[in-house]
Amino acid sequence: MQIAMIAFTAVGRHLTERIQKLCPHDEFTVFTEKIPAADWVAATFRNVDAFIFVGATGIAVRLCAPHLQSKAKDPAVLVLDEKGQHVIPLISGHIGGANKLAVKLASLLGAKAVLTTATDLNNVFAVDVWAVQAGCTIPDTGQIKHISSELLAGKTVGFASDFPVEGELPEGVEREGNFRAGICVSLDGTRRPWPYTVNVIPRIAVIGAGCRRNTDSERFAAFAESTAMKHNISLHAVHTLASIDVKHDEVCLKEFATRYGLTFTTFSAEALRAVSGTFDASGFVYETVGVDNVCERAALAGQSDKAALIVSKTKQDGMTLAFSIQKWVCRF
Repeated sequence: MQIAMIAFTAVGRHLTERIQKLCPHDEFTVFTEKIPAADWVAATFRNVDAFIFVGATGIAVRLCAPHLQSKAKDPAVLVLDEKGQHVIPLISGHIGGANKLAVKLASLLGAKAVLTTATDLNNVFAVDVWAVQAGCTIPDTGQIKHISSELLAGKTVGFASDFPVEGELPEGVEREGNFRAGICVSLDGTRRPWPYTVNVIPRIAVIGAGCRRNTDSERFAAFAESTAMKHNISLHAVHTLASIDVKHDEVCLKEFATRYGLTFTTFSAEALRAVSGTFDASGFVYETVGVDNVCERAALAGQSDKAALIVSKTKQDGMTLAFSIQKWVCRF
């Protein structure tokens, strides 16, 4: 975990040193007063997983406020008093992991974690915490409150999954049913089984891509988006964009990966030829880059043998796409 820490007193700085020793597996960036604190926070805020302030809560609020975007994007923000007696998760308690980190630090420091989220206080299932643990994303985090409020009121919420489910559903969560709110686990982020639906999307998909040199970025993005929509695949389900190594500097691919927060990876022709399976072969492509198919093979390259194509080679104006997913189980 990448953690930034800032303290304003000698006692507070001693606490940051103590935290670093107690968390040897984390990487730390520590404020040194070489630049104003506000400038340091501005430069650091989007580049770490967690921010730890040692000092007054008010200072932390004022320094972070200009940089806050949403619970889905903000890093975990915690505040500790300089004596290390209390650990307060201030921002991104669930999705960002602030509550979890607060409990961990409290245990290591012999401090008290001051949790204020209602689901934690009442030991109620938190769908956003579970989604993070399961490797999923929730595109519309505004719907989470409806699940939490129903469960906190002692009501039942629905649950639907396009994937196998292992383990017992949490208390207050039932399969299907005519409920006000529910949780839908699917690659399709548009499914709405209930009036208030939290769409939970496993990040298990890879896009394999090929294109002519200097393909326009907007044309490629529109093609990828329309292909995903046609097959009811949310791009939030995708974690990697893959192609052949001669495309390592292709602007349209790099920009698409950046736009959607994807890892962009490429494979040699030799590595792609080694991918087993039956593919839509092209003699022209083989003569050009040394492998008979780029998109389908790239979608599967580097994945386990449990991965499978869910969208085969799709062509449009010199561009090709294929989608694969890794086998996944919804576990509780």
